Amino acid sequence: MLKSWQDYHRYFSKRRMAYLHLTRSISIGDKLKNKLSKGHRLSIHLITIFCVLMMQACGGGGSGTLVAEGGISGTGITFGPISGFGSIYVNGVRYDVDHARFFRDGELANAQSDYRIGEIVTITGEINPDGTGQALTVEFMDSLEGNVSQITQDNLSFEVLGQKITINGATLLHGFKQLSELRLNNIVEISAQRNAAGDWLASSVSLKQSDFIEGVSVLSLEGNISALDIQQQTFKVGKQTIDYSKIDPAVQNRLTDAPLGQAIYIRASSQQALQNDQFIANTLTLSLTRSQHQFPVGTEVELTGIIDQFISSADFHVNGQAVTSLSTVSFENGQASDLQLNTLVEVEGIINAVGVLEAEEIAIKQQTGSADDSDEIEGVITQIDRDNGQQTLLVQGRLFLVDHSSIIYEEVDDQERTVLFEALHIGDKVEIYARQLTEGVQLALKIKRKVDD
Repeated sequence: MLKSWQDYHRYFSKRRMAYLHLTRSISIGDKLKNKLSKGHRLSIHLITIFCVLMMQACGGGGSGTLVAEGGISGTGITFGPISGFGSIYVNGVRYDVDHARFFRDGELANAQSDYRIGEIVTITGEINPDGTGQALTVEFMDSLEGNVSQITQDNLSFEVLGQKITINGATLLHGFKQLSELRLNNIVEISAQRNAAGDWLASSVSLKQSDFIEGVSVLSLEGNISALDIQQQTFKVGKQTIDYSKIDPAVQNRLTDAPLGQAIYIRASSQQALQNDQFIANTLTLSLTRSQHQFPVGTEVELTGIIDQFISSADFHVNGQAVTSLSTVSFENGQASDLQLNTLVEVEGIINAVGVLEAEEIAIKQQTGSADDSDEIEGVITQIDRDNGQQTLLVQGRLFLVDHSSIIYEEVDDQERTVLFEALHIGDKVEIYARQLTEGVQLALKIKRKVDD
């Protein structure tokens, strides 16, 4: 099984030349390509990958089962938070998962019920001409899991394993209702995006255990290393010291042989409680790039993430993935001038020959830094409009646009349940977290319908 982004990278790098050769052989002209729907473009990529796999099966030197088990093929990849169930909704697409394989933290999972709203997943599949999707694989990999080590008095941020986690009104909390309910040493699982400073903005926080339980609890974290001490066999990620003495010597050699000054990004896990505040790593994977994505060339990608490097609106990084805007790029809920450091965006495009995502569409989701103009309100729906090509709600005299990625849900018996826009009614009590879009209009990022006890 392929369990990390390094595995994906190694697998696809061996096949990239064959892939590029086939892509050139069946390529279509740019003029025709621009006229094709998303579904047709993805179908072409599926044919290409199918040909590559057939080459392997006929003596290409690899196992055709690796792509299926690893969860990433060339059909099309979407990366973003789950916004609803009844199948799985990610980045505004409803994916049929009847024939999908599910993975959670590298292990085979059972069904969509193993995931929660707000958790960030990678879906490999095909987009149909009608805009729906067929998922081949659904994979979740947590960003961080471990002991709560600090909670700020404003209840807007906390630390886990020495890593700063920030929440906002769009963050989904599972197993508790506000940060003040957490206690030191609670074990929590975080699904999040990194900002430009390297801190995490949580999309989902789940309370796993009240304290570390041997044989049950797991610790995991990822990030750039510092303070590498070869003699003591330790390094730091943020404030957390990690002991790597139990790691395979071959992996240790990769760590110590890295070029001087080279940034090293790691993911570590442990089945042991902290010992003298040290994280005792049982597994360790390394990368020389901060990006957790290693998308194959030619892949259609939908990526939701935070701009963590910014040179211009045509040259920036999202979650470490290099992005360039095509001259024909279209914007949703904003414009090119809204792109800046720490902006949460959804980017759609194709990975070019040098691994850069060529953006065809960019949706502005939220300013997550000091420019954040989001707020929360609570009230009763007094008007619903579904007839003018847009979905809007009127609450407390304020107009809210509900788009394809707005999260709408309710809680029943401490479990989140998806609510479709069509199921909202005048008179429903709601909590809305939204950002200013235009004068008099706000974009609803999250809507929670209140359920009477």
